[in-house]
Amino acid sequence: MKIFKSVVFICLFSLMVIPACIKNTVAVDYVGTHKTPDIILPKPIVKKGEPFTVSIPTLDPNTIIKWAIRPTDSTVLIPYGNDLIINISLAGTYLLTANFYTATDTVTAYDSTNSTIIVSDSLYVPPVASDYDTVPLAGQDITIVPVYNSGTLQFIVQTANKYNCTSYITSAATFWQYTLTPETLNFYFDSARVAISKADCGGVKNPATITFSALPISNGSHPINAVLTQNPQRYFEGTVVITDSNYTFNWNYSSGITISPLQIKRN
Repeated sequence: MKIFKSVVFICLFSLMVIPACIKNTVAVDYVGTHKTPDIILPKPIVKKGEPFTVSIPTLDPNTIIKWAIRPTDSTVLIPYGNDLIINISLAGTYLLTANFYTATDTVTAYDSTNSTIIVSDSLYVPPVASDYDTVPLAGQDITIVPVYNSGTLQFIVQTANKYNCTSYITSAATFWQYTLTPETLNFYFDSARVAISKADCGGVKNPATITFSALPISNGSHPINAVLTQNPQRYFEGTVVITDSNYTFNWNYSSGITISPLQIKRN
């Protein structure tokens, strides 16, 4: 594990001096129909230089994954298991592809899936590590608060526990996904941690939070899936019904991952 962490640090640091640690510029042919789980993105838009992790949550352990990104310039890809650390230093739209192979055929992929990554013009500024301590998110309940803001559906994720000042859930380890076909919201909290402010703020404590926005979703009933890392992992399922006037969440859980309120207006 120490060796892996050193490799990750060296590779991310070297982004400043080399274009990429891993590039795949070869076109890949594949056979079969798309049956593999989709790539989970942390959020729809990331900042320049912001490290983030994408994941494929469930996969045959014998499957070999080969990742590719277009364009390849100014990208760093660090694969490990079903996950991939990404760092992109230039703004733009990128297409990330995961190609899947069997151990007996590493030439022709039996399946493939891809996802679009949008990098904004904003430059990522990492928090000052010395100002925070971190603890695992696992073991406590979290609440997803839907908010309709200026025509956009947003989600505020907050912990049940309260921490000093304005602590936050670390975005690099908190994944969420929106899939187009079918339109589905997936929330995936894998090894997420809470960054706790070392300041006392006069004793003020608040839930740790993270906020992200959903891509537009059409009217109708759509699945919601959520995974919370504990021991073992906990899985949650529900739906969201969208009309011209409301978002109504059908979510029958009172612990683990909850959604509140269950209905919000579109206005």
